[in-house]
Amino acid sequence: MSPLISIAIPTFNRPTYLEEAVASALAQTYPNIEVLIGDNSSSEAMSHWAPAVVSDPRLFYRRNPRNLGMSGNFNALADAARGEFFVAIGDDDRLLPEFASRLVDEMKPGVSLAFCNHHMIDSQGRRLEAEGREQTRRYKRDSLQSGVLENPKAAAWQQSMAMSATLIRTADMRRLRFREDLNTPDAEFFIRLAEEGASFAFVPEYLVEYRVHVAAATSAGLCSERLVEYLLPLEVAPAVEPYKKQLLGPLMMNAVSRCLRSGERERAKRLLHSAYYPIWAPSDSAPHSPAKRLAEATEHAIKFGLQHFCASLPTAIGSPAYRVVRAAKDWARS
Repeated sequence: MSPLISIAIPTFNRPTYLEEAVASALAQTYPNIEVLIGDNSSSEAMSHWAPAVVSDPRLFYRRNPRNLGMSGNFNALADAARGEFFVAIGDDDRLLPEFASRLVDEMKPGVSLAFCNHHMIDSQGRRLEAEGREQTRRYKRDSLQSGVLENPKAAAWQQSMAMSATLIRTADMRRLRFREDLNTPDAEFFIRLAEEGASFAFVPEYLVEYRVHVAAATSAGLCSERLVEYLLPLEVAPAVEPYKKQLLGPLMMNAVSRCLRSGERERAKRLLHSAYYPIWAPSDSAPHSPAKRLAEATEHAIKFGLQHFCASLPTAIGSPAYRVVRAAKDWARS
């Protein structure tokens, strides 16, 4: 018999998008699935909607007694899953019908996860073709070979896999779990798994539709100061070190910014003196005109100088000064 695949959908007050996500999960051509909904909602609209939908024996709905947060909801769903394999999709994303059948084919013994490319869609469900191609390039999936990867650690540090487009062994998900203090915990999870020596497989087909809109969970950005604290201590092989530096560079600047805004001066100073804090503007390897490269380098130099200067001041002066300058810059951009 085909192994059971658990499709988990954590949700929070988005019944319209959730209906699309659930429909896409139930429309899989793969014959042996269960669909688990973990509801963090406070909305009565969700409680009225869910019982009407749970008429399919493959579908299970649970309203959490309290808001577990995004990562906590993921972990609770992994604990409840009965399948050998597990995928967690956003409640605003959609799986294409062949997703499960194509990825489970790659889950040979010894392979910990399989992942694929994904389309980008807008709030109305329309595909954003240019944005989808850019995501594939940005996260280096355009250079990955099909099948089992030669260097899964590099792929993890390059964030090549997206959670909604990745099939994982449920046992690994339960064992490692998501960090519940991270609002987007998948990157750190995949890095931990890869650094254990896990094997990853890649399917280059586009089998998921990932929605981009104002209310999307990832629109809020990373809790970067927490994420870097988890990633910095990880020892990596010399061949993987460049990928670690490439990921941590932008995260370090963002983490310092968040620390200065919140008055965590000592933490900001410690991060500023890390070998992973970028002296030069991080590059995403995309082809840019000389004018754009100059603009990026100039912006980086200004931010670099501002962060060092404000961190050198007493907290009562440096943090308010940084907040004022950043607010003025944000206002100028709007």
